[in-house]
Amino acid sequence: MADKLFSIEKDKVNLEDLTIIWLDKHSQDLNTKTRLRCIINFLKIFTDLHLCFEYIQSIPNEWIFIIASGELSFEFIPLIQNLPQVLHMYIFCQYPERYSSLKSSGIFNNQELLYSQLSKDVNYFYATHSTSTSFLPEKSLRDLTKDTGAFFWFRLFITALISMPSSDKAKQDLLHFARVYYTDNDLELQRINNFDTTYKPSEALKWYSSDSFVYRLLNKAIRTENIDLLFACRFFITDLHHQLESLHKPYVERICSYDLDELLVYHGQQMTSDDFNKLKANIGELISINSFLSTSLDRQVALIYAGDKRIHPTMESVLFKIKININENSETHQHPFASISEFSRFDDEQEVLFSLSSMFRIESIDEQLDQIWIVNMVFIESTSETEEMIKLSTHLRIDPIQTTTIADLAYLLLLMGDYNRTISFCQTLLKEVSNDYKLIIRCYNIMGQAYINEPESALQSYENALKLQLQYDTTDFDSLATIYNNLGRVHRLLASPTHVIVDYYEKALKMCIAVSDDKQIDWLLMATITNNLVTAQPHADSDLNLEREQFVLDIRLKYLPLSHPLVASTYQVLTEIYSDRHDFEEAVLHSNEVLCITRKYLPNGHSSIAAAYYSAASL
Repeated sequence: MADKLFSIEKDKVNLEDLTIIWLDKHSQDLNTKTRLRCIINFLKIFTDLHLCFEYIQSIPNEWIFIIASGELSFEFIPLIQNLPQVLHMYIFCQYPERYSSLKSSGIFNNQELLYSQLSKDVNYFYATHSTSTSFLPEKSLRDLTKDTGAFFWFRLFITALISMPSSDKAKQDLLHFARVYYTDNDLELQRINNFDTTYKPSEALKWYSSDSFVYRLLNKAIRTENIDLLFACRFFITDLHHQLESLHKPYVERICSYDLDELLVYHGQQMTSDDFNKLKANIGELISINSFLSTSLDRQVALIYAGDKRIHPTMESVLFKIKININENSETHQHPFASISEFSRFDDEQEVLFSLSSMFRIESIDEQLDQIWIVNMVFIESTSETEEMIKLSTHLRIDPIQTTTIADLAYLLLLMGDYNRTISFCQTLLKEVSNDYKLIIRCYNIMGQAYINEPESALQSYENALKLQLQYDTTDFDSLATIYNNLGRVHRLLASPTHVIVDYYEKALKMCIAVSDDKQIDWLLMATITNNLVTAQPHADSDLNLEREQFVLDIRLKYLPLSHPLVASTYQVLTEIYSDRHDFEEAVLHSNEVLCITRKYLPNGHSSIAAAYYSAASL
C-alpha cells in the first residue's frame, strides 16, 4: 500500500482540498511558485487560457482558487465565474482600474497584497467549509436510508483502521509519503520534520486542531473515501479516536453532574445548493458524517462559521443545531464525543468534537430572516443497521477493543469486492512478515480469492499456502481443509475435470471432520465445502443437492449475521436448485432474499448486486 501511495505523481493528484491555479501568458518565477505553495500546496500554472479552462472542467469535485493576469481576464472570467468548483478568482495586473467591471475576489498590482488576501481567504475556507459535507459525488454526507450498503462497509473499514495498533512504522510510512508529496514545499517539509520529532499519541487532538499537513491529508482522504490514503493515515485515525474516547466518559459525567439530560451543540458551515437540497429532501431520515465533526457549545461561534450569504451568494449559510440525549449515551463509546477546548487553537470556542461516522436524524429545517438555515438534528447512537454491523465486525474479528491485522483488513476489502486493494494489502503483508507462517498462509488464501479474474495467479497463491502448511504443521486440519477447498475452487475456474475438483473438496471435507471432538468442528468451514460440492456438481442428484444446500443455509443462518455475503450466496444457490427442479415459487422466494440482502448490505457497484438482479430476471 505504501508503495502505491509513493508512486503517486504529486503534480497530477491533489491530496488536499484546495487547488491554486495561476493563468498567465508568461511563466512564473520560482519564488512565486514557492510563495503560493506555502499557502496552497497544489499549484497548477497555465499559459494557455483554453487548456486552463479544460483542466478546471475536468475537476468538478475540487475547490479552486484562481489567479489570472489582466490581459486574459476579460475572456477567461466569463467562462469560469459560474462554475461551482471555483471559489475565488483574483486578477493580477499593472493597471487595476481597467478590470474593475469584472467579477472577482480582488484586483492586485502588488504580489504581497495578493498573497495576504489569498491567505485570508484560505483560512476563511477552512473555517467555513467542514469536511462533513461535500459535493454530491463524494462521500462525507450520507443519506443512510438510501445508501445503507456503502455506509455499512465504509464504517466497518473505519472500525478496522481504529482497531489496528498505532506503530512507529505506520507513522514513518505516512511521513515518508508526505515528504515525497511535499517535495517542493520547504515550509511544509519543516512542519513534517517537526511532527516527526515531537508527535505523541496523547497530542493527536492538538495536531488535528492545528493547520497541519496530517489534518489536511486526513480530511481529504475521508471526504473522498480514499482507501489508500486512509490506510496511510491509520495511526493518526487510531490515536485521534482513542484520545477522544478517553475524554468521552469524564465529559459525560461532568454534564450529568449538572443534572442535564441533554446537550445542545452547534456546527456552522457553508454548503453548495445541491448539498443543502439533499438535506432538505431527507427530513426525518438519518445522515452519517464520516469526518470528525467539530461543533461548539456557543451558538454565536458556530454562526461565524456559517458564513454570510450576502458575501458568497452561490453558497448556503447553514447552522446545525444538534441535540444529544445524554442519558442514552452516557455508557456508550462507539461514537465518542467530548470537549477539546484544551487542545484547540481557539480555546474560547468551547469546541465539542464527534468521532468518525457519527449519525444524526434530521428533525426539521427552518430559515431565519438573515438568510441562515437552521438544521435541527438529534445525535443517534445506534440503529438496526449499526447493530448488524457490530455482529458482522465481531464475526470478522474487527473490534475496536481487539487488534486488527492487515490480513483482517484485506479480508474485509475482499468481502467489499475491492479485489485490487485486497491483493495490494496482501502483498504489503508478505513483504513485512517473514516469521509468522500462519499469517502468511492466511494471506495467500485471501489473495487467491481476490485473483477472481486470474485463476493461474490464484492457483499459485493456494499452492504456496499448501506448501507452507505441510512444511510447518500437518495436524492443523482446519487450515488444510481451507486450502484444499480453495484449490477445488480455483480448479473450477480453470475448467479442470470434475473429478479433480470434487477430489479436492472431498479432501477438504475429510480434514474438516478429522477432529475427534464435536465441539472443535468448524461448522462454517464445513458448510462452505459442502456448498462448493453442490455447485461443482449442479446436475448431480437433485434431492441430495437440495438437502446439502439446506444444511449450508441452516449453518450459516446460525453462525453468521444476515449481512454476511455468504448468506446471500447460499440463497442464490438454493434459487438455482429450485429453478432446476421447476419449483419456481420457491425459486422466487429465495431470489427475493438474495435481492433484499445484497441491496441492503453491499456497497453500490458490488458485482453480487448485478448478479442478483440478473438471476431474478431470468426466473
